[in-house]
Amino acid sequence: MKYIVEDCERLVEDASKLFDKYYNPDTYYSYEMEQEVKRGQAPKDVKRVDNAHDSKGQPNVHFKDGTSLNRDGTIHDKGHGRPNPSSKVWDWLHKHGWCQNGIK
Repeated sequence: MKYIVEDCERLVEDASKLFDKYYNPDTYYSYEMEQEVKRGQAPKDVKRVDNAHDSKGQPNVHFKDGTSLNRDGTIHDKGHGRPNPSSKVWDWLHKHGWCQNGIK
């Protein structure tokens, strides 16, 4: 019985290390949001949600008017203008932990 408990403890420890290494909340939440877009559950003004393009970037949401926002509220692509999300979009973004301080 002692060996089974030790093996289980080792498995839990290994699983915890893997979780810490590979779990990225930004990727998870942006994936969940993109699935809502695909299922028609996101506000209609939202075109898509992308993961960060590189390790220094952030997940970003693109709107049907061509504008986009990063997770922290900064404008994703300034060349396309400043987004003006509706209250429905703001509620949806806030529900997912995005743009808590508005557009920066």
